[in-house]
Amino acid sequence: GQDGLAPDFPRDEINLVEDGKHFGFPFVIGNNRPNPTPVAESAPASLKAVAPALELPAHVASTDLRFYTGTQFPAAYRNAMFLAMHGSTAIPAKVGYKVIRVRMKDGRPDGFEDFVAGWVKDGVVSGRPAGLATGADGALYISDDNKGFIYRVSYGAR
Repeated sequence: GQDGLAPDFPRDEINLVEDGKHFGFPFVIGNNRPNPTPVAESAPASLKAVAPALELPAHVASTDLRFYTGTQFPAAYRNAMFLAMHGSTAIPAKVGYKVIRVRMKDGRPDGFEDFVAGWVKDGVVSGRPAGLATGADGALYISDDNKGFIYRVSYGAR
């Protein structure tokens, strides 16, 4: 999403990329709303932008999207889409700062749920998830570019 417009606009988005399609930016943003900046005035008259497959909260600053390719997690999490929300510094409210799992239905994003959260508490940021990777051991690894940490998320008995 683009900064500097409003605390709740535009929303971040997930798009299903298809060859030859236009997804709007910079002419339209959010769910195909005209960009209020002067660049929108130069939009091609024939522009038919594809609507987002899933809208996310504004300013969560999504930095990495990965599909879990391991087999350690339960079946519902295998091949699931995970998204690192880096968090925004462009608005006063602290949004993002977590990793979500995107729920799918018929091959399309249908919603999302928190997978790992807790990097912001009482307005204080303790971490910013930046990257994701499935390890050879089946764990999901999350990099944090605030602390320089790498977190390992695994499933199973302790």
